[in-house]
Amino acid sequence: MSTEAARRLVFRVASDPALLRRLATVADRGETDPTACAELARMVAELDPHVSIRDCREVREELEAPGHDAYRSTYPTLDHDLVARTATSAGMDALAWVRRAAYATANVCSA
Repeated sequence: MSTEAARRLVFRVASDPALLRRLATVADRGETDPTACAELARMVAELDPHVSIRDCREVREELEAPGHDAYRSTYPTLDHDLVARTATSAGMDALAWVRRAAYATANVCSA
């Protein structure tokens, strides 16, 4: 699978608040509902069949470490301005918003 494709997917989710909410709702259930991980995997595969939850978890781990400046330089080809506008309209910092999107595509699931 592809970590680069997973990065693009995370940014796509971060750019679409409705999609982020849908995925986060399922990801939140992943800690208590054994069917949620399978549902999340299906949703991720529908969005991009070349991306697995494992790929999204790798992106999530990447995003946990760097500060805002490093995050922009780590992902130079992704649409940071769109994510920043989306995050601002939701009252959040862009990095926190992207981290939320990474959580929504992986949470505790590993498949």
